[in-house]
Amino acid sequence: MIRYDKVTVHFQGETSPMVVRGVAELAKSRFPGSGDPALQIIKAPSSPGGSPRGGPGGGSEGSFGGGSGGNSGRDSGQAFAGGLFNLELNLARPSEIDYLVLQEGEERREAEVEDLFEDWDWGSS
Repeated sequence: MIRYDKVTVHFQGETSPMVVRGVAELAKSRFPGSGDPALQIIKAPSSPGGSPRGGPGGGSEGSFGGGSGGNSGRDSGQAFAGGLFNLELNLARPSEIDYLVLQEGEERREAEVEDLFEDWDWGSS
């Protein structure tokens, strides 16, 4: 099930935005190892033996965590969960996110991480 057709995460500084198409869910998470807070953008599973929805470019687009934005890229990135479903997990540090653009069909709205998850203290490590 696809919740958002496209989610664009705009970071503070000069880090390029992260674009994920076919997003099933946004979730609160933690980075493996450090336990730091993370926004988890879960891409909808691709169809068995087929390409992800949207054809070419249907996955994550652009780079995030690279360049001169101060994010080493080691702690933000993609992970893949095997098994029955091919899930693509994208993690981002909430403290480095400026805002998100959530798109459902023609409807687009801007949101801050705190607007999505009011019950989590994003400032804690």
